[in-house]
Amino acid sequence: MRYGFLLILLGISGVASAQLPDSVVSRYRQRGFFLATNRAEPPFRAYKLGENGSLTIGGESSAVYYLDLQGRIIPGSPFDADSRDFDAQGYALVKKNNRAGMINQQGHQVLPFQYEELVPLHHPRQWLAARINGRWGVLDATGQLVVQPVYDEVKPFSEGMAAVKQGAKWGFIGEDGQEKIRPTYAYIWQDFSEGFAAVSTVDDHSVGFITPQNQAITAFTYAYPLCLNRDNAHFRDVAPYYRFHRGFALVRNKRCEIGVLNTRGQEVLPLRFHRVAFTDSTIVGYRGKQQQVYRLPH
Repeated sequence: MRYGFLLILLGISGVASAQLPDSVVSRYRQRGFFLATNRAEPPFRAYKLGENGSLTIGGESSAVYYLDLQGRIIPGSPFDADSRDFDAQGYALVKKNNRAGMINQQGHQVLPFQYEELVPLHHPRQWLAARINGRWGVLDATGQLVVQPVYDEVKPFSEGMAAVKQGAKWGFIGEDGQEKIRPTYAYIWQDFSEGFAAVSTVDDHSVGFITPQNQAITAFTYAYPLCLNRDNAHFRDVAPYYRFHRGFALVRNKRCEIGVLNTRGQEVLPLRFHRVAFTDSTIVGYRGKQQQVYRLPH
């Protein structure tokens, strides 16, 4: 069976792509719709084509429709352009007249269209971040507020903790909705990974690691500079600094030199390298023609 790759044009909010059989794509095009979905099963997210079969960006053509397997429009469509795909539980976060709500696969409202924004939080009980009167709180799966809208930002959960911003400071809430770490940090550089989060106390040059109990395992002396990548001459170095993986994390100083920490906060490779490579048994730091090898414990 041949497959067609679908990609909506740039300029429409909520862009998505999927691989679906050509026969499915053709069926919906014949009905006047362009599919824009990550799903392999209906309901499919789609945009309406113009009279000549073209997709026009902006205006009514940016409205989102949801279609069943036969190409029939689900009740309630169309929705605003930034409405999302259906999730694995069969619900979609949608917008109508710039108000966010939730529908099921039959198009029935599960959450009313009364929120400024609704965002998934990757919570085990399907909690959502909700913006109400410009501030963010958290809803449970029934739409009840479990965290009052007192935050300026709420990030998705990672290892049972979600970063929250209040004023200019960041902290964390737990999966019970309670504040576990009071907002005192200047920024959260990396969410919790293998039990540690990277935070800064003052600016980009005061980064350190904390535990879920807010215990620091390092001094706040590392940096998060914008560095020239010496290997490919790109200004954005996208290596996952400050995120623990297999018990180790890459760190940097103000001079963009790289080191490696273990989960005890010890530098197993000092901050002096231009490049670091991981193998199954070693971590190797490179600086010009020099190199230093750290052998992983068995």
